[in-house]
Amino acid sequence: MSEETSDPKILSEIVFDRSDTDKNGKLNANEFRYMCSILGYNLSPKQLEIGLMTIDKDGSGSISREEFLDWFRGPDRREKLHITEDELEKRESASTAFKYFDRNLDGSLDKSEFDGFYEYLKQYNLAQVSKEEMIKALDISEDGKIQFYEYISFLENRGMLKAPRPKSSDAS
Repeated sequence: MSEETSDPKILSEIVFDRSDTDKNGKLNANEFRYMCSILGYNLSPKQLEIGLMTIDKDGSGSISREEFLDWFRGPDRREKLHITEDELEKRESASTAFKYFDRNLDGSLDKSEFDGFYEYLKQYNLAQVSKEEMIKALDISEDGKIQFYEYISFLENRGMLKAPRPKSSDAS
């Protein structure tokens, strides 16, 4: 292997460019699946979905070059894709809850969507502070919206990744 391709920065850009088959600067779900396969990650459809949602920090439904490079250069990139069945179940539950309150399906919770989500978090003892403090705790990017990865980070940091699935009465 040449010295040039062993450099993580260069290798990460090569992997992204090969995976971005439509050359739009983003990886969609099919391109992400392809990228996982060329890196040797044999993931189930659910693992692929959760992996995409975890790396897609802006909730756009695709992975930008910047999001990919942040993930690829991170020390735990393999762990973010290879997860146990138990961990997958926990993330699926968190994903279900998050999507339930994301009424406009844009991959993030704005202030109006957060109201119901906050009540849900309180109901399951995941929020024990004011709504404003909770937004501050969750909104890592400080963009005024809660992204899925921010919710996952919150749950991971508190050792309570498994979130109960919301009931239809939780949305009101």
